[in-house]
Amino acid sequence: FEAAQDGVLILDAETGAVVAVNPFLYRLLGYTEAEIVGRKLWELGRPRDAQACRIVFRRLQQEKYVRYDDLPLQTKSGGAVAVEVVSNVYQVGQQTFIQCNVRDITELREMETALIHFRALVDSSSDAMMGKDPDGIITSWSMGAQKIFGYSADEMMGTSILRLIPEGLRDDERKMLEAIRRGESMDGLSTVRRTKSGKLIDVSLTVCPIQDIDGKVIGASLVAHDVTLRKQQEREIE
Repeated sequence: FEAAQDGVLILDAETGAVVAVNPFLYRLLGYTEAEIVGRKLWELGRPRDAQACRIVFRRLQQEKYVRYDDLPLQTKSGGAVAVEVVSNVYQVGQQTFIQCNVRDITELREMETALIHFRALVDSSSDAMMGKDPDGIITSWSMGAQKIFGYSADEMMGTSILRLIPEGLRDDERKMLEAIRRGESMDGLSTVRRTKSGKLIDVSLTVCPIQDIDGKVIGASLVAHDVTLRKQQEREIE
């Protein structure tokens, strides 16, 4: 209880008053232990969430178990901390208590928001952005890729990148996959790709390996810029 790296609240099951709180939680919220013990559960959140918290508490009294995936608690300074709460009811002698295990998910929520913003940036790009695994199987497909190649994400996800590569250039893809497995990147690679309609287009490729937290290559990200018009102009000039 004292050393846990998640918050723990012990509540009176009848009143919702805090009976005990561990150091992780009262430090997370910026209070002292004495400032939390004796307060009601719904007094720890933002005032506008108090009624919803009372409803969850009554549900907990009836069902004996509640999981709350996103409960914003309020810090002493007025800030909000996003937490995940798992609560259950248990008996000690003649008394009934509620134990709430509280996990800080603020960083997770920030990462999710950043991913949403990043996805919006990817989908607003006119370039084709895609991901593939070390065997060349498509794992992600942007709106730009759909516009350039004509295939939807549903059509491409889980299929081989070879679908886009003309027969005579497939050996180049094998060499590219070998380079990716070695952790090598390629920038401004000029090549040709085939669209859904069968049309051949000139593209400039940027390829970077994707690594896990241990540094192992688990795939590659590709950005394909359609340079067909530019290539046509160059040929006309020549």
